[in-house]
Amino acid sequence: MYFTWSLAVVLGLLGHESAAAKSACKDVKTIVQNGGFETGSLAPWLLLFSAPNLQDSGQLFSYNVTSPGYKTHYAFTVTDKSAAQFVEVDIGQIEVPVCPGRKYKISAQIFITGPTNTDQLLQLYADQKLVAQAPEAYIQRRPFAWRQLSGTFMASSTTVPIQVTFRTTKLVDGQWGVDNVIVTPA
Repeated sequence: MYFTWSLAVVLGLLGHESAAAKSACKDVKTIVQNGGFETGSLAPWLLLFSAPNLQDSGQLFSYNVTSPGYKTHYAFTVTDKSAAQFVEVDIGQIEVPVCPGRKYKISAQIFITGPTNTDQLLQLYADQKLVAQAPEAYIQRRPFAWRQLSGTFMASSTTVPIQVTFRTTKLVDGQWGVDNVIVTPA
């Protein structure tokens, strides 16, 4: 009986501490660093994946922080002028500070240019889950207009990875862009 009561008290205290720790979690003001690529460089974003290899593709396939952006100086763009049937570029931030168990919204300004029916994708991931994908209606001819893409996720720990994926599986002469990537409490 003493053991059962002691175990219940200890478990109750542990549960109380984790609830207190959870309520003590405060969101930081700027959750995504350099989300607008305002520094003119990719850092602290990382290139997570790129195909085809740039050395094989020469000048026909490129990705970089370029100008202009969405109401800013810079954005991250991917351009495919190659005959490659598969292009994918993934960029991300590994440790975005959040509060576990809290719901967040990730949003970005994006554009996609090129022919329709080309399986072009621009996707947002948070906490290793697909949160939003641009519909085919977002594909447009030049000149293009920026559009908002957003979705929500539940944070599983104190830091979560976020990722932007640009992909096509068919021959295409297209360009993708992303700017103003932000994460806010939902």
